[in-house]
Amino acid sequence: MGLALVTWQDVEEAHFKLFFKLIGAPNAEIASLAYHSTESFAARHVMVGRMMDSFLRNTTQDENVKKAWPNADGLNKRLKDAYLNRNKLAHYSRKIDMVSTQHLEGGGMMFKFSGSRLQASAYNSVSRVLGYTPDKPEHNLNIFTLINYTEEFRQLATDLDNFQGSLKSWPLEPDLLRTLGLPPKYLEEFLQFRANKTASDDQSSGE
Repeated sequence: MGLALVTWQDVEEAHFKLFFKLIGAPNAEIASLAYHSTESFAARHVMVGRMMDSFLRNTTQDENVKKAWPNADGLNKRLKDAYLNRNKLAHYSRKIDMVSTQHLEGGGMMFKFSGSRLQASAYNSVSRVLGYTPDKPEHNLNIFTLINYTEEFRQLATDLDNFQGSLKSWPLEPDLLRTLGLPPKYLEEFLQFRANKTASDDQSSGE
C-alpha cells in the first residue's frame, strides 16, 4: 500500500506539470499555489480536463498527440480510473476471513485464515449501494492487485510526462500584456463591444 501510494504522487506531479504548461504562467510558484490550493485531485482533474479541451481546440498539435488525451483509452480516462483505484487504497479496510476449522486429536483445533485483502468497510452503506462489495474482484484487493496498481501508477506518470513534453505551447500574449496583467485580446473586444452597446443604449434613451 505504501509503495502504491508513494508512486501515485508521481502521477500528481506529472499532472501538475501538465497544468503548468497549459496555464502558461511565467511563475511556477504562482501556478503551484493555484493548482495545489484545490485540494481534491478529482477537482483538479476536471479543471485540467477543461483546459486540455480548450488547448486542443485552439492550438495546432500532431494528430497522434491530439488523440492521446480524449480517446476512450486515453490519458483523461486513465487518470480518472487510476484516481478511483488510489482512493481504494486510502479508504478501504484490511480484512482477514476464517476459511476453515479442524478438530484435532487430543481436543485441539486448527484454524485457517485467508490472506489479507482490502475491502470497503462493512459499515459503509454508501459503498454497498454503489456496488463496492467483496464479491467483485475490483473491490476485493489482494497483494497482486496492489502490485498491479503500483505499476499502473508508474506507467501513467511516465506517459503523462511524455505527453506534456510533446505538446506545442500556447502562442504567448505580448510580454507587456502579461507583465501588466492586462486582459487578453478576446476580453478586450468584449469589453469594447459592451461599452459601445451601453453608449448606443444611452443615446437611444436620450432621444
